[in-house]
Amino acid sequence: MKMQRFSKASLVSALVGGAVLSGLAITTTPVFADTSESTVQTTRIQQDTRTGYVYSPEVSTANGGYNWLENGQPYTGLRYYAGSYYWFVNGVRQNNQWENAYGLTYYVDNDGRAVQGYQWINGQAYDFGSDNTFYLRKDIPNGYLNIEGVGWRWIENGQLYTGFRNHDNGFFYYEGGVLQTNRWVSAYGHTYYVENDGRAVQGYHYIDGHMYYFSKDNTYYLRYQLPDE
Repeated sequence: MKMQRFSKASLVSALVGGAVLSGLAITTTPVFADTSESTVQTTRIQQDTRTGYVYSPEVSTANGGYNWLENGQPYTGLRYYAGSYYWFVNGVRQNNQWENAYGLTYYVDNDGRAVQGYQWINGQAYDFGSDNTFYLRKDIPNGYLNIEGVGWRWIENGQLYTGFRNHDNGFFYYEGGVLQTNRWVSAYGHTYYVENDGRAVQGYHYIDGHMYYFSKDNTYYLRYQLPDE
């Protein structure tokens, strides 16, 4: 049998042209990876395992684009973060509103934090405790209380109080919840004077260049003014 010889040039030409050599088809058609948007997006979703308060503007651009995710999915509910509780709805942090969870009531402030202590919300005082539990207490606040962001105020039934109150061995006058000092006060048909610590005075007192006498039997009101010398 006579063997046929092929030159190198003819062999290369046959391969490039798509000839079959030992049962292997060779083609010059390029093969590309599937980089379509849908395929890339599907791969990204499958691989997204982020959990926590993370930058995810594709979920929402509110609050600077930060949202709460759990295994890459937007979360709804309370989460403890950076020393406080926050409330999320579909991953988005909620601000300045009431929330209910675990059978309790919470309030989140302008930064989304669940508040604590005495708070003044929409014209009413509330008590959220001070033991890092953050929930609203049932008892309505009363007394001289340090309200967050407001200061010390006399509160009765959750409202700012105006009038006298007897406490700490003294008779004190409040106006709009604020302790009054160094001024005359008219109340109950009588005249009183409260000094620099807010207490209504008793006995003889020299006020604005004049001498006055106030009852010393714990009634505190002005009895008379002494003649000027």
